[in-house]
Amino acid sequence: TGHTTYFLSMAPGAWKTIGTEDQTFWCCNGTALEEFAKLQNSVYFHDEDSLYVNLFVASELNWKARGVRLKQETQFPKEPRTRLTILATPSEEWTLRLRVPAWTTEEARVLVNGRPIDIAPEQGTYVNLTRSWKAGDKVELEMPMRLTHEVLGDDPSLQAFLYGPVVLAGQFPMGQLSFALLHNNEEPKVKDAPLAMPVLASKGDELERWIVPVEGQSMTFRTVGIGGEQGTLKPLNESWQRFTGYFQDS
Repeated sequence: TGHTTYFLSMAPGAWKTIGTEDQTFWCCNGTALEEFAKLQNSVYFHDEDSLYVNLFVASELNWKARGVRLKQETQFPKEPRTRLTILATPSEEWTLRLRVPAWTTEEARVLVNGRPIDIAPEQGTYVNLTRSWKAGDKVELEMPMRLTHEVLGDDPSLQAFLYGPVVLAGQFPMGQLSFALLHNNEEPKVKDAPLAMPVLASKGDELERWIVPVEGQSMTFRTVGIGGEQGTLKPLNESWQRFTGYFQDS
């Protein structure tokens, strides 16, 4: 809708408080609008003879000082890969450095002009490709995603689940919430509308055994065999019901 979200709570059972067209107006409706212009500032870095690809964002780069232009095409994180096409390049060698995220698997690979390179990408590092590039050269980085969980820093009994870099949130019905609760300019008043949260304890099992994909729904999962209950997990950014990012582990 383009309406502002005031506060993103991580309290279990929270919801996203959003503005309206004519009945709410908060200071942040007009503050820090310039922040969105900064989203591109870390997609690429460069030094004297290297270009670093840090983030996987559909974009075009013009490195004027070296005469390098390239195009990045991706639907990340909807697809676990990105493709780069060299549009212009100097005749001398330079290095393309591709970030290999720590969250990917050992099956990650890099292809140049459709052929896998003879280098095994190492998670949490960069793959360095030094060569005399030509306009039209294509590089593809495949980054298979996997399920992981992380505990809250100061409370190891609480854990969050991720698919690749995407935080998955448990989904719960919105129910009957008043206008004030839905659109206030403070944090969601969860205590005024309590909601019981399930316990998700892995008990040492591999996550893939009890968190399984929902067919036909991208990055959406359901839990199986957890106390006879079944819950839904989907990306936090796509959560528009009540949600929880952290679950009790015991």
